[in-house]
Amino acid sequence: MRVNGADSVTTAVLIGNTPEVNENFYTYDVSESDYKKELIRKVSLCG
Repeated sequence: MRVNGADSVTTAVLIGNTPEVNENFYTYDVSESDYKKELIRKVSLCG
């Protein structure tokens, strides 16, 4: 839900948790590896 734009409070209410519980136990990195590689490339250019 969060990846598709739902805010943390709405997501928590819909699944019956608090935003803190969701953040601590149910937040996963679902970004693509190409996106991560691009971020790393950009950061390395800044340094």
